[in-house]
Amino acid sequence: MAGTSAFAVCLAVLYQLAASMDAVGRFGSGENGPSRFVIAGLTDLVNHGVVLERGGEPIEIGVGSSNSAGFSSHVTALVLPLVLAAAGYLLVRSVRLETRREARLAIGSLVACYAVLTAGLATVARWTPQVADSEPNAEAIGAPIDFGTLLTISRTAFTFAVIGAVVAALPRLLASSELLELDR
Repeated sequence: MAGTSAFAVCLAVLYQLAASMDAVGRFGSGENGPSRFVIAGLTDLVNHGVVLERGGEPIEIGVGSSNSAGFSSHVTALVLPLVLAAAGYLLVRSVRLETRREARLAIGSLVACYAVLTAGLATVARWTPQVADSEPNAEAIGAPIDFGTLLTISRTAFTFAVIGAVVAALPRLLASSELLELDR
């Protein structure tokens, strides 16, 4: 459930940011630009480090400054680490984990659920830019669905969820180490 919640929060926040950027014309004009859902989906994938492709060739429009139409900004890049770290933190604080095995299973299920949903997002977050009539076969911009994509998403989710979990578990670990020292 934590992975599903983290995915929903990330997508909702990125959708809001995409809507605000779209409202000021950052992604094209009117009907020619991608939908806000596609913008949010591609932004989510780019912020994981997934390389976007167009016709099988990598494209380099992922990180954009205020003057370019990139799918990521300094603000959107902070969404995933903050949400995933909060998910790991809340998971450890709200679920009573007695053993390291239980903690590994909890974090593993969070990461697995999140990664599967985000990989599913990669299948639907595609955009085909409108081109001139002289080029009828325009190629879609999207993320490849392969092992590398799944590994990239999982690595990002795992890293930040573990950071949040360690921060949450730190008071318990310090307290237990102090008790061990008192027993000596």
